[in-house]
Amino acid sequence: PVGTGPYQFVEWRRQDTLILEANPDYYMEGLPMNAGIRFINYGDENTALLDYREGNLDFLFSFPSGQRQVIIDEFGDEFNEQPGLHIRYWGFNMETGFLSEQPLVRRALAHALDRATSWDILAEGARFPADLGFLPPSFPSSTPATTYPYDLELAAQLLEEAGFPGGEGLPVMKIHLLEVISDEAQVVVWQQGLESLGVEVEFIVEDGGTYWDSIVEDDAMIFQNGWAAGIPDPSDVFDFLIYQGSGSMRYDNPEVNDLLDQARAELDADVREGLYQQVHDIIMEDTIVIPSAYSKVSWLQKPYVDGFVPGGGGTYTAPMWNVTLGDM
Repeated sequence: PVGTGPYQFVEWRRQDTLILEANPDYYMEGLPMNAGIRFINYGDENTALLDYREGNLDFLFSFPSGQRQVIIDEFGDEFNEQPGLHIRYWGFNMETGFLSEQPLVRRALAHALDRATSWDILAEGARFPADLGFLPPSFPSSTPATTYPYDLELAAQLLEEAGFPGGEGLPVMKIHLLEVISDEAQVVVWQQGLESLGVEVEFIVEDGGTYWDSIVEDDAMIFQNGWAAGIPDPSDVFDFLIYQGSGSMRYDNPEVNDLLDQARAELDADVREGLYQQVHDIIMEDTIVIPSAYSKVSWLQKPYVDGFVPGGGGTYTAPMWNVTLGDM
């Protein structure tokens, strides 16, 4: 609240309103291009939508559950969307346990996830189905040599090849779910796909207080997870989730570690991208994760608003000092 930025603090009412006004002494001439910002915190997204509909808001950054398509249809040109930098995925324990030693079973489980039904239909397009790999499509090296399209017939063949025809002999697949996102359509869709293969599933739903510790225990098998990169660069995913077993999969591959070391020191952009491509190919061939969805940055803004350009990390990354309001 005290500094040399484009705005000055005016008032903050906890869980209600934050008001900022333009800093007349800001060092960059002509900025900010608006008089200030009023952020309103709504306890109910339906109330926020009503306020936007009645013209009391210039922006709406979140939508009531289950109303996404209705909102798109209603507001037309006021609806905006662009790819984000977040990846939602299912991770495997790659250090210990049954699945760490069963690559064919991991592949079978990957082919049982119907991403299109999960995200395009049931979630009304809230995210892009992750039909490529572990990197969002806007990243360099984002298309690996191995992908896992929905294919129950191939999944069944892989289970038979692994020695578990029709799922016979497989242990119960214990899948950890984070409570706040455990009701996503992908959960039920994947469960149905797995059970059609004869794979028995047990979900373990936990809140954030215990979840992140549980998924790195030795007896963990599969878990729901996600990662939001700050920039569209492979290093912002691989260095945190893959390098030297640092991620929750605990995947520690010397060849991959060496490639990441080389990429970190490489100044030639094409060579660097090639190194990351090799990493991406290896980890997808090893099936250490099942990519589920890539994020979308979605929002509503009134037609008189100009200059609002969020980054892939979300609407909060937009430089608000460039925003102007025309005739309402």
